[in-house]
Amino acid sequence: MAVALVDCNNFYVSCERAFNPALEGVPVVVLSNNDGCVVSRSAEAKVAGVKMGQPFRQIGELVRRYGIRCFSSNYALYGDLSRRVMSTLEHFSPGVEIYSIDEAFLPLPSLSNPIGAMSEVRERIKKWTGVPVSVGVGQTKTLAKVAGELAKKSREGVVNFNQYNADEVLGEMPVEDVWGIGRRMKERLRGKGIRTARDLRDVNDRWMNLVLNTTQRRTVLELRGISCFKLDEAPLQRKSLTCTRSFSKKLSDRERLFELIAAFTSRLGSKLRRRKLVTSTMQVFLSTRDAGNSIPSGTVQLPVPTSHTPSLVRAAHQVMEQIYRTGCTYGRAGVVLYGLCSEESIQKNLFYPEVPEGNERKIMETMDKINRRWGSGSLRVASAGTDGGWYTKQERLSPRYTTRWEELGVVVPVVR
Repeated sequence: MAVALVDCNNFYVSCERAFNPALEGVPVVVLSNNDGCVVSRSAEAKVAGVKMGQPFRQIGELVRRYGIRCFSSNYALYGDLSRRVMSTLEHFSPGVEIYSIDEAFLPLPSLSNPIGAMSEVRERIKKWTGVPVSVGVGQTKTLAKVAGELAKKSREGVVNFNQYNADEVLGEMPVEDVWGIGRRMKERLRGKGIRTARDLRDVNDRWMNLVLNTTQRRTVLELRGISCFKLDEAPLQRKSLTCTRSFSKKLSDRERLFELIAAFTSRLGSKLRRRKLVTSTMQVFLSTRDAGNSIPSGTVQLPVPTSHTPSLVRAAHQVMEQIYRTGCTYGRAGVVLYGLCSEESIQKNLFYPEVPEGNERKIMETMDKINRRWGSGSLRVASAGTDGGWYTKQERLSPRYTTRWEELGVVVPVVR
């Protein structure tokens, strides 16, 4: 059975263009929270020299020279369009696995013409949502990811890995770009002379079993065309999850800082549940220019790994009580989760019950569904406050066309 990876092209930019056709062919960038860094670029912006992750303050000259259009992240719009893309995919296959906000895997059981079928998928998604996608097809999920990268550069937008020379394609791919390997493992592999995906595929089996962990061994087998990652299963690439913000103005008020940390923690809890992960360790930090540029921080070990937002917020507040200093002004704060593992592999604790249980789990699921439908933060824990706008800056926010009645698009007739 083959697998297809459907990947939305420059997703955030594509969402902006779906409701503003005047942006077609124009360099466009979307900025991170607080309008800090570039998180999405159009092809035209890439040509203009804008780099992914580049601070907005560094591209002022490029913006003026090339007329780059800049937008604040509009997560309510992006989340809703993502849901529409995934819903469209379900018309073609009931076994869709949503991998991220802009990627999904589809099983292809017995298609004689996968290119034709996936071309139809591309056309339908573009017609129904306005979002362009690329599709990579392979015998395994890892090879489908490789084909997906080829598809982004392909004129047709659909690539079947089997129609390419595997040695050439994998020989040109840096090993750190292989799905499930990442940059941390790069130096270790390169030290062993493994520089490309082809080198990794062709490693000696004995060395592979001695040196690589289970996930990495499965990745090697996937590169060989042996399916090891089933649908709803993917290599765990993240060792931590982080949510940090620099404030639009300095803060010293204890209650507002507590609200902020609760909001960060809630966001991370949602990410954990979306990825079917739990965390065992939490770090909270506050950054201040007082007291010699210190960055007070604290860490707490959770009795049972969890993704239950109220439990995480309570732990975060315990740390905040320890590190907050009256009279200090803070310009940045953050929450970091460590010790991530699958929610199916939780190590039980004899002295603490598993969280969440019963109705608590259903409450979290319902909360996530509402926030996916109506935008992040539509429903939140009370300790996160009711107004998140006091700590973020979104000076270039486009309308939330699909989730706010008062922001619906208006068609103005042109009289000639």
